[in-house]
Amino acid sequence: MTVWLTRMYVAMLDLRGAVRGYWKRIALGALCGWLISSVLGALALVGFESARLITAEDSTFLGAVLVWMGMGVGALVAYVAKPDPIEQSEPRR
Repeated sequence: MTVWLTRMYVAMLDLRGAVRGYWKRIALGALCGWLISSVLGALALVGFESARLITAEDSTFLGAVLVWMGMGVGALVAYVAKPDPIEQSEPRR
């Protein structure tokens, strides 16, 4: 149990360091994911309801799931697509 808690603590420290350096990029990615998933999710849910694949009660839950997933995917893509740090090299002459 102690090993598991230690690994969890180290992982949280790594996550904190990653978020600290790129929190603006992650927040912008989550915002873009929210916007895109809200629009596309609404259109998809209307299409699914029209085709009688889901009921109106199911669309409420599925809409929330789509939006939360879109925010998570947007934040994750924004973090993964971060630029590589530029190495400090000698200036060009």
